Amino acid sequence: MKKVGLLLLMLVLFSAFVVAQSEAGEKCWQISGAFLKTSTTSTQFGHILVNGILYIPSTYVVPVVGTFEKDADGVHKILSLHGTNNTTSFGSQRDCIFDAILDPTTTPKWGGTFNVDCGASTYVQTGFSITRIACGDAPAPASLAPASASAPGLGQ
Repeated sequence: MKKVGLLLLMLVLFSAFVVAQSEAGEKCWQISGAFLKTSTTSTQFGHILVNGILYIPSTYVVPVVGTFEKDADGVHKILSLHGTNNTTSFGSQRDCIFDAILDPTTTPKWGGTFNVDCGASTYVQTGFSITRIACGDAPAPASLAPASASAPGLGQ
C-alpha cells in the first residue's frame, strides 16, 4: 500500500511540474502603446514567479517582479506585478503596482484589462487593454530617452 501511495504522490508532483513548465518562459504583451516582457522562471506554493520590464520604447523602462496565477474563479489568470519607477512617468511616483486580469477565451488568448496604481493611489489608471503578442513583435526598449521624457499612453 505504501508503494501505491508513493507512486500516486510522484505522479501528482510530476503533473504539477509539467503544468508549471507549460507556463515557463518568455511572454510578451502590448498595453496601450506600452510593452511588457516577462520571464517566468519558477513556481512556489502554486504561484508562478515573474520578472520582466514594462516600457514604452525610447521613453521609459520599469523593471517588474510578481506572480502569474489562476484567479479564484479558476478560469481567468491574474498577472500581479510590482515595479520601482525612476522616471517622471506615472506621476513621478516610485512605487507602482500593475495588475492584469487575463481571459483564456479572448482572441488572441490571454487578453484582458490592465490597471496601474502608483504611490498608494496617488496615481491610478484603470481599464487599459492588454493583449498577448509574440515577443518578436515587441520593439526593443533600447535608446531610452532622459527620465524627463514623456509620451502619450500608459504612465502619462
